[in-house]
Amino acid sequence: MDDAKIVRLRATYQFTRTIGTRVIGEYSDQFNALTSSAASRRVRRYSSSILLSWELAPASFLFVGYNDAQQDFDSPIVPESRVLRTGNLFFLKLSYLYRV
Repeated sequence: MDDAKIVRLRATYQFTRTIGTRVIGEYSDQFNALTSSAASRRVRRYSSSILLSWELAPASFLFVGYNDAQQDFDSPIVPESRVLRTGNLFFLKLSYLYRV
């Protein structure tokens, strides 16, 4: 990459001792002069994610989250220049500590 600009914002908030949230937004604008294809020289991506966490017991957590990714495509790839969703994900994770 010859030129890359990445802006990332992150915010966290703890509602109570056991419940918290995290939000992340990111914008990436990258230019690669070494690529022979003019369509893939400039890449613009947008992504965001949110995570909710709940502490069930000491060292035991429940996580619920969502990730979203979009990319700005130019003319040869899509009929008109526009932003398309390239990925989204919803997840649930349980992390539980077993004491023996």
